[in-house]
Amino acid sequence: MVPFKDIHLRQEDGRKATVKIVYQDESLLVVWKPSGLRVIQDRWNPSLPNLHGLLSYQHSEVESKENTGIYIVHRIDADTSGLVLFARNGLVHRQLNKAFEENRVNKTYLAIVNGRPEKPAGIVDFPLRTDRKGFVRIDVEGKPSITEYKLIETFRRFSLLEVFPRTGRTHQIRVHLQTIGCPLVV
Repeated sequence: MVPFKDIHLRQEDGRKATVKIVYQDESLLVVWKPSGLRVIQDRWNPSLPNLHGLLSYQHSEVESKENTGIYIVHRIDADTSGLVLFARNGLVHRQLNKAFEENRVNKTYLAIVNGRPEKPAGIVDFPLRTDRKGFVRIDVEGKPSITEYKLIETFRRFSLLEVFPRTGRTHQIRVHLQTIGCPLVV
């Protein structure tokens, strides 16, 4: 197995960024994604760089035909930096997808927000729906969405929260934290 290498790139805004390979073996690839890079192709502008595309290109350059590709297991928002997990074969992809679907995977995020939540810890439980224009909103007919949070520290008018999404909806953390009066700073 030829190893994947870190990828150095320039973001849309001109900043330099690095896609860091954190862990890899014959089944898994764990990557640190910088903020500003999409995980998958943008539906409105397919020419924008995306993590899966960059890794797939590198994969086609280095891998033999034994491995059929890299498979997206989960995504994080373009504006979010953090770890992204890829499977390196179909069997592992199915197993990991099942684990995510059955909520057997725990994700933890750190978020800097404006303000301070009323309670130092809590659960935000509001269903979410994406409207026709692509905006995610709270909607009683939306999909169940649950986010837990814990206050870590407060700095003047900002707070650092540890956030645990219990469901995996697009922009769930952003919408839920804004709903409790603590919009994300970035």
